[in-house]
Amino acid sequence: MTDIQLTYKQQSIRPQPDETVLDCLLREGISVPHGCRAGACQSCAMILDSGGVDDDCQRGLSSAQREQGLFLSCLCHPTESLTFHPPSVEELWRRCRVIDRHWLTTDILRLRLNYSGSWRAGQYVTLSLDGQQSRCFSAANHSGSEAFLELHIRHYRNGVISAALAKTENTKPDILVSRPVGEGYIDPRSERHILCIAQGTGLAPARGFMQQLAMEHSTQAFTLVGLLQAKDESYWQYINAEVADSAWKTQLLLYKDQLPLQNLVEFLKSSVSDWRQQQVYLFGSELFIQQTQKICALQGASRQQIFQEAFLAAPL
Repeated sequence: MTDIQLTYKQQSIRPQPDETVLDCLLREGISVPHGCRAGACQSCAMILDSGGVDDDCQRGLSSAQREQGLFLSCLCHPTESLTFHPPSVEELWRRCRVIDRHWLTTDILRLRLNYSGSWRAGQYVTLSLDGQQSRCFSAANHSGSEAFLELHIRHYRNGVISAALAKTENTKPDILVSRPVGEGYIDPRSERHILCIAQGTGLAPARGFMQQLAMEHSTQAFTLVGLLQAKDESYWQYINAEVADSAWKTQLLLYKDQLPLQNLVEFLKSSVSDWRQQQVYLFGSELFIQQTQKICALQGASRQQIFQEAFLAAPL
């Protein structure tokens, strides 16, 4: 490691053992865009000028981005000297405008953006207001259904991104939006039944699923279980308005403090007869994902049948 040197904007830095490129830059007091530090938001991406990085540092990037030399600095543990520079705003982000801001509950904001690209229900984008701090949000609609990108954002009083977006006086003309990423989308060729279990704003991608199934006149069986705090019950009414097929099953489990896991188990036992036919999608907090994944596994779902997407614990 002592022979490895990182060169960023003509500044040379020596990383410490087991340090990522991002950690090294931040330790040196260099201002670098970053968010999740887990490779999901991609806001810490850099462009490699010389040297080589492992494939793991480019996971989730498109083939064009990999060919361009982009890598995720939060995942990169350098094994040789590297020279790199930050991508331009145009290379990593699209500038979008807010076309609608509406409160679905006292602290869940519906944000609609004039995003011109395409995405799939179940994918997510990264938002940034300044190109520095960022946060990932799942698409709450299907790109073929409406001429805007809809996001559902939980407002945290001390959050940087959510608090700024919540301000009605926020007239900032542009929000930076990354290209959609993620593999939590529906395979239209699959004949498996879709079982979606979501906590809080994890219901956003479920709404997109329902829009997609309705548009494609899909005959796939669909079951949605929503776990919401009692104060957010009106959010379920908004999500449930997308139910287009009377054969779809939806179940709301309200709670105050503790997740109603026993109620979830009882519902699954009464509603799911053959777990081998299920494709399971889990959206929510990391703890929620851990608990519901275990429940589904004990009921008979294999690891290959379960897609999970845990939301960041730290409010931004």
